Amino acid sequence: MNLQNNAGQHTGVNFFTAHALVAGGTATFAGVDVKDFVGDIALVLASTNAVAGTGAAVTLLHSSDNSTFATWAGSPTFALVTSAAQGPLSASLDTRSCLRYVQAKHVVTGTTATFDLALIGVGVKQNQ
Repeated sequence: MNLQNNAGQHTGVNFFTAHALVAGGTATFAGVDVKDFVGDIALVLASTNAVAGTGAAVTLLHSSDNSTFATWAGSPTFALVTSAAQGPLSASLDTRSCLRYVQAKHVVTGTTATFDLALIGVGVKQNQ
């Protein structure tokens, strides 16, 4: 979901936002079309309310058809999100190194895990 759609200006992208996680498990989210972005998309992973003894691993997958997703060399990585005091995590998504669609995935460990997570990005769209 784009927050703004002005060619040549900064455009925000939600990979997933304020997603409350309870207990362990894996979730994937809708693919985001990055074909109109130029260069890098700055990513920010923010978390709150993490419970001790749990973790959330967030990864990105890519696809040419928004259907079959896989990892790729050069995919941005994030440190494991835990209950330890940590600020937002950041990474850079090079749109030249991935296919057209990018999907966020998280794996939560622990049986009493509770997190609020958001992964957002901002980049520049090419002039149409």
